[in-house]
Amino acid sequence: MRFVRALQLALMFSSLFLLGGPVFADAPVGNGVHSSPVRPTPRPTPKPTPTPRPLPIPPPTGLTKTRDLQVCGTHAGLVAALFCQSAYTNGLLVLVFNWTGDAAYPAPNGFNVYEVDNGLHKIVDRNTSQATVAFVKRPSNGFGNRCYAVTAVVGKRESKPSRWVCLAPGSVGPFTDVIVANQSAVRSRSHEYVSGPNPITIGPGFPCTNTTPCVGGLYLYETCCPLSTTKTVTETIANYYRAYFHFKLPDLKNLYIIKATLSVKTTKSAPGSTEDYCLYEMGPAATDWMSEPAGSTDLVGGSLSRVDAPYLSYGLDVASTVHSWINGSRPNNGFVLRGRLEASNYASSPAIYCVWQLDKNAKLTIVHS
Repeated sequence: MRFVRALQLALMFSSLFLLGGPVFADAPVGNGVHSSPVRPTPRPTPKPTPTPRPLPIPPPTGLTKTRDLQVCGTHAGLVAALFCQSAYTNGLLVLVFNWTGDAAYPAPNGFNVYEVDNGLHKIVDRNTSQATVAFVKRPSNGFGNRCYAVTAVVGKRESKPSRWVCLAPGSVGPFTDVIVANQSAVRSRSHEYVSGPNPITIGPGFPCTNTTPCVGGLYLYETCCPLSTTKTVTETIANYYRAYFHFKLPDLKNLYIIKATLSVKTTKSAPGSTEDYCLYEMGPAATDWMSEPAGSTDLVGGSLSRVDAPYLSYGLDVASTVHSWINGSRPNNGFVLRGRLEASNYASSPAIYCVWQLDKNAKLTIVHS
């Protein structure tokens, strides 16, 4: 029996040896307590990638106000340039600025103008075009001590505001300059034909000099032999007076001329004078009459147009002439005024006499941006 038992044990150990032996848990270190099997650590769930914030919209730069019609037109573009004239005429504030886009914002949808003084952030103009100009209506108490800024708009987003523009009282037009003539003159020409023994006596008049300019003239016509069927001219006398005024203009280049009027007061009329003939035409003088010596009889002409004599003291529209002087398309030789008698034949009238003495302090009133 013992032999059999020993043989069984030998066979059992031999089989265990061949199969690699039993598997035992790792012996614990230290206190001899068995540990649990090691499990792999799970990977953390990745966080979602945050949506990047949109890039900022470039703000407008170089904000300033302008009274220059050309600058306004450049920023407004060809289509909107006419709005500049209307804005200056109606006393609007004209703001111009620059805006440069980038890859994210190549073009704006428009611009907003805000009043930003005294803690305000009030929108006062919306420009829905890409024109870098803004027109702000005049507040009831004016633009003085008010500040403005501009933002660029792309979709529903706005840029940061531009730098501020703050206005002093009286800094937004229209502006008015009243200029007194710096020089005046009168030129006259006389014609007389006498064939009879008794020349006609001309009625009393008054001197016309460079310091007391006149406009108008007189015309006398006399025939003889009232019982004869053939009338003979015995005498004709014609005196013509032209008045000249020159104004030294301020520097108004590139400003918009809203209105310009010439007003001259009549200080005295010769006896028998009537409104109908004293003043007939006026316009810019063609040459420099001021450089000619005193007493010159050169009747310097010009680009003359018909005028209504009664309006001489109230103001005649001369905006186009003043504009041509300012932009240099016509030299400033002042104005020439002449009467109707020069251009007409009054042989059927025995006498026409109309001379106005004019105030040398004629005024040129210019309203501009």
